[in-house]
Amino acid sequence: IQLQKIEDFNKARKQNYNGLKKVFSDLEDHFELPKINPDAEPVFFGLPLMIKNPKIKRQDLVKFLNSNGVGTRCVFGGNLLYQPAYKDVDYRICKNLIQTDKIFKNAFWIGIHPNINKGAIDHIESKFKEYINRIDKISNSL
Repeated sequence: IQLQKIEDFNKARKQNYNGLKKVFSDLEDHFELPKINPDAEPVFFGLPLMIKNPKIKRQDLVKFLNSNGVGTRCVFGGNLLYQPAYKDVDYRICKNLIQTDKIFKNAFWIGIHPNINKGAIDHIESKFKEYINRIDKISNSL
């Protein structure tokens, strides 16, 4: 039954991605969105975000968002050497792991469910902006 709805799901996910992309285009000083090949037509399950603003701490932001009805997930990836499963594994590092560390510490994603509507996207936008305004006020008061 789900496969019969795949085209509608994909269309809704693409619309939701475009709505969220517009939201985050206003927040590009704070977050980096994935770069998409112009010839690609991806259907996002979730929107990966990379924190650019050093004032934003991922753990605090994710806690705030989740407590305000914006579901988030950490990106499984980045520097896998931090994962407990690799604690006793022998490995060799060929170069620095700056980018993988950055992903591990600063990346997360928000879901792009097919049932998200404009009201939900507006809510997501308001919560991100509320959090950013809060950290800006704290930073300015120091």
